[in-house]
Amino acid sequence: PASPRDVALAREWVGRLYATGGTEMLGALRTALQGTPPPGYVRQVVFATDGAVDNAAGLYTLIDRELGQSRLFPIGIGSAPNAQFIARAATSGRGSSIVIRGPAEVGERMRELFGKLDRPALRDLSLSWPGTAEVYPQRLPDLYAGEPLLVVARLSTLNGTLEARGASSESPWAASLALARAATAGGIARLWAQRKIENLEQSLERGANAADVRNEVLGLAIAHHLVSPYTSLIAVDRTPARDPMLDLASH
Repeated sequence: PASPRDVALAREWVGRLYATGGTEMLGALRTALQGTPPPGYVRQVVFATDGAVDNAAGLYTLIDRELGQSRLFPIGIGSAPNAQFIARAATSGRGSSIVIRGPAEVGERMRELFGKLDRPALRDLSLSWPGTAEVYPQRLPDLYAGEPLLVVARLSTLNGTLEARGASSESPWAASLALARAATAGGIARLWAQRKIENLEQSLERGANAADVRNEVLGLAIAHHLVSPYTSLIAVDRTPARDPMLDLASH
């Protein structure tokens, strides 16, 4: 708990730190995730960084392995933070992220963050799908007021019911959705493929076979016309360079 004594000890410890360049967060994050919070509490870790962290892959691995029931809230600071790292850390950490571009934004954005910390709309979310479903993200974050949660899935059937469950601060929550009533829309398959490619890339950090990942990413990217580490989009100008009705001249 953040008692006055603990806050004073933390300030004293920070005051003894000496910066020598770089942002080494692995040890600090490992320490923050150690131990078990008191019963009935959820540990919420606030991770403030300009995004220029050392050993990002090691941080991802640590979050995946040690997060447990904690929640991680990355804060990107500066005009050009590493948005990819911040978003990935928030997703893996089952939390939410904010970006503070300059001093004028600090008060408003921090109030926004602490509002989320104090009042998650729903936590411990789970989805039960009929048939076979390939879903991303695979580990759902909590749901916060004013912040939508986007889940994409490829299903073996559109019959049956999707069951959603979670817990509010007051009671358990549940809702159901008849999949047969779902509307069609363009771009959903491409979004699903993009999320799967991201998951495949992250699996390399967990020891997945690089050749297998490359082949699967290639197939998805080509089928859905996506840019990936192994594919690119090429623009072809089909505007005629000359009037097709004119004869060719030779010299």
